[in-house]
Amino acid sequence: MKFPMGLGAGTLAAIFVLCRGLSCVAAGCAVYLGAYLVGGTAYLTSDNTHLAALAVAAVVAASNVVNDIYDVDLDTVDKPWRPIPSGAIRVRWAWTLFWTLSATSSILGFEISRVSGWLVLLNLILGFVYSAALKGTFLVGSAVVAIQAGLSVAYGAIVHNGVPSTVWEASAIVSVYWITYLILITIRDAESDGEFNITTLATKLGPERASVCFHMGVAACVIAIALELCVVDNKAERLLPGVAFLAPLLVTAAMVGDGMKRARILLGIRLLRMTWLPSVVLLAMVSRKVT
Repeated sequence: MKFPMGLGAGTLAAIFVLCRGLSCVAAGCAVYLGAYLVGGTAYLTSDNTHLAALAVAAVVAASNVVNDIYDVDLDTVDKPWRPIPSGAIRVRWAWTLFWTLSATSSILGFEISRVSGWLVLLNLILGFVYSAALKGTFLVGSAVVAIQAGLSVAYGAIVHNGVPSTVWEASAIVSVYWITYLILITIRDAESDGEFNITTLATKLGPERASVCFHMGVAACVIAIALELCVVDNKAERLLPGVAFLAPLLVTAAMVGDGMKRARILLGIRLLRMTWLPSVVLLAMVSRKVT
């Protein structure tokens, strides 16, 4: 059954896959991280925080949908099981879903404040431009996605009218984490991206040298956490969460090696995806909190 002819379990599952539901949840959690860093546990239950998390989740879902629309030719060859190339969801209904999610996120954003609404619209535009024009641009596309991920943390503070340094620090760590993860994605997709003349770090430099960049990203994350631990109180209490935050990255780096073994790359990507939500909690435990 194809959307929107019916909303059976299979169709709902296809929509979830198309929207990459887990990444939407992760983005919403980043908003809660920003709210927590600016106002502690009291802001975790704020209406503005809930609305902001839903708005960001809808933005990410819309961005993922339009990404799959523009990637349909590539996915037909490389990922034929994805909802659009498999026929589970037709392109015209994917567009309907994109515009519905975009409208929903905008309404939620403006419900919070005018500034919040314009930030949501800016994120929607960035997501669309990434898929339509920037994805195949050397480094720029990945940088845009990483910055958006980091700004989700800042957005959680902005809706409460304040972005202290601790929030920007956490945003920067999230952005570095995501650019490192996305480098790994380009290594995985190097062969298919090359066939479609998509210029990424891995197609430009080759998987082996791209893996060096991945290891540099992991090193940058280690340095960022170390610097964060240098400026916080109760360093001993925060050391363990900091090490736990870095553990999946370090394990993945050990598995990836020179980037030439696809099975290990896939396993590393799966590990980082599975541990991202706990990593957000661990980052909250590491970062300074406003009292």
